[in-house]
Amino acid sequence: MSQSKSRTKGFTLIELLVVVLIIGILAAVAVPQYRLAVDKAKIKSGFPQMRHIRDAEEAYKIANGTYTTDFTELAVDFPGARLLNNNSVMLVSGTSSVNGEVYAIGCGGTYCHVTWHPFGYDSGETHVYWAFERDYWLCYPKGTARGQKLCKSLGCSSVSGQYCNFKP
Repeated sequence: MSQSKSRTKGFTLIELLVVVLIIGILAAVAVPQYRLAVDKAKIKSGFPQMRHIRDAEEAYKIANGTYTTDFTELAVDFPGARLLNNNSVMLVSGTSSVNGEVYAIGCGGTYCHVTWHPFGYDSGETHVYWAFERDYWLCYPKGTARGQKLCKSLGCSSVSGQYCNFKP
């Protein structure tokens, strides 16, 4: 009587560990790039609204000789938005107001601007300015490495100091 060797088909523990390790390495590389792409898309989603506010500010200036810092004086409507104060409007998704997206207008220093806080007003994250009188865009990374990467992904050649210019 001869003994037949039966071999069970399947994967060894080492093979499974190698596959898990490869998946882990790919995830470690892909997740930060995905998050950067999502954040960049979120910021870019506010550009049409910023341009709309800019156009309303320019119309107001033509009619009154100066820019305003009061949203109620502009012909701008954001459905579902909540006026925080006269110069800030919060877009609220659902019932959440903590992470609401905020547009603010103001004049200070040497220029008037509209500011887009896509991650919430006090989130400490990157936000974007449109400077009316100077006619350029600024990205403010809030001093974080993630914010600097985000500003560079928007088109800033270098992020030095607090701001960098970019063209969308």
